[in-house]
Amino acid sequence: MLEDDVTPCLVGVATASGLPLFCRPPRPQLPFSLVGALHGVHLFGAAVGVELREAATPTAHLAWAGYGNSLTLVALSPSPGPAGPALARILQSALGALVLVLGQEELLPIRNVERLKRDLRGCFPLLDSLLKPHGGGWGMGGPCWPLPPGTPREALQERLQRFAGAALTDLGCVVWGGGVAWLSTAHWGALPEDDSAHLRALLAPPPPPGGALGVGVAARDVPVFLPNSSPKVPHRLLLLRLLPGVGVGLLCGPRPSLHHVITQVPPDPSGSDPERDREGGRAGLVTQNIPNLPQKTLNFPQIP
Repeated sequence: MLEDDVTPCLVGVATASGLPLFCRPPRPQLPFSLVGALHGVHLFGAAVGVELREAATPTAHLAWAGYGNSLTLVALSPSPGPAGPALARILQSALGALVLVLGQEELLPIRNVERLKRDLRGCFPLLDSLLKPHGGGWGMGGPCWPLPPGTPREALQERLQRFAGAALTDLGCVVWGGGVAWLSTAHWGALPEDDSAHLRALLAPPPPPGGALGVGVAARDVPVFLPNSSPKVPHRLLLLRLLPGVGVGLLCGPRPSLHHVITQVPPDPSGSDPERDREGGRAGLVTQNIPNLPQKTLNFPQIP
């Protein structure tokens, strides 16, 4: 790693075989000999009944975490990068990100190393995001800022609750500016912080470019596992773009389908202004509550 680079490095290793599963960021790539040595030190400690969690040298900080005798994560941070609790938080967040995308049963135990290495590529955007500081801290769970000035929170929250209910769920949120400012239903707000933070990271762009929706994508149906509440049973995260920079997420079960939500669920189930809703598509959920948007943006239908 470059001497002036304080970005931490995260490595995943299959505990039993010692085979590297991933290294983030991909450049500079850690030598296989260094990965093997770091893993070997952790294994040696475990063999004599010692759990090695942290270490430090004059030029770097290191942290290890083992999960179920199956997966070992190693965080390496050049000085004066994050150390101690910050590295521990990165490791905890990394495991949560892996569970969020793949589920606990795909990780613990590892059944097929080569298949797991391919599946882990879908986790790389989340892993890369937690290697960057958020609001002065590391890992998941960056702060949420207040909603835009002039936004009537109660009215918007009530409309979100109705919209989520029409989609057969109590779990919904609206996100502004890549997850920096957002509003959620009461049940979403009651989720454990670990689950909420990882879902927020998945909803927020970048990375990848355009976030979980991707560039130019108006809607997406993503299977997710909740690291704390449901690590083995998947849910569906429906991601809908309302306006440029504004999106809604719905955490659902097997129903409804994404097509049903797009074509059949009214933006405002109260039906108070059907003409406006027909003109604005899903944007009818929020356009009357976001200040200072040009009229041509308000009338632009984002859902085809």
